[in-house]
Amino acid sequence: MFGIPVDLTDFKSKITIEDCAQALGAKVNGVPVGLQGNVGIYSFYATKLITSGGQCGMLVCKDKSLVDKVKDYREFDYRQDRKYRFNFQMTDLQAAIGRE
Repeated sequence: MFGIPVDLTDFKSKITIEDCAQALGAKVNGVPVGLQGNVGIYSFYATKLITSGGQCGMLVCKDKSLVDKVKDYREFDYRQDRKYRFNFQMTDLQAAIGRE
């Protein structure tokens, strides 16, 4: 809609986070946005292309170890290992709206 995807070929040596909130379905040189850099993020806020009835989002990444670290960061489960974690999980209602 308002997203203008950029070719990130020149930035391969840099760590890149793609903001794909308004570029859902876009491709650059046949590669879906979000998969050119290290991480792609999508916002599901009410003004975005996809909404879930609140402030939610999605992360895409080809590096499973990085995805595992992000999941550990957002899983607020009272583990006693002194790592910072936050409850960034969407509610069941937001998940249901997002699925529909």
